[in-house]
Amino acid sequence: MPTVSPSNASTIDFPHIFDHFVSATGARFRSSEPRVDVHEADNLTTFLLNLPGVPREGLDITVHEGTLAVSGSWGSPYGDWTKVEVEERPKGPFRRVFRVPKTLTAAQIKAKMEDGVLRIEFERMPGAAHEGEKVPVA
Repeated sequence: MPTVSPSNASTIDFPHIFDHFVSATGARFRSSEPRVDVHEADNLTTFLLNLPGVPREGLDITVHEGTLAVSGSWGSPYGDWTKVEVEERPKGPFRRVFRVPKTLTAAQIKAKMEDGVLRIEFERMPGAAHEGEKVPVA
């Protein structure tokens, strides 16, 4: 991480200093991408995505050929401002894609949004794959 001193303070782009970083697992994230935890227990896989301020109606979750995609858009509760002093909250569209078993279908996935956290769960079991199925969010 860069350090700031009087000699280089004007060259550091603070609004974007954390736009890309590497997590402890080596995965790369952009600051506008939702953070996710993935847990596995026995045959159950659970994804927990932090999505504060994103309405469930604005989410699109699809499963297709071994991928689970979650997309939507961060909104601004403040509207358009002429001058922004500090802007750290994510905004604009996002999309996260995860590998899942190719046999997974939308019917096997449960998705629920509560308190700004999207919980997606499925059991890992064999089944027929279907193309581009949408997963409803309760």
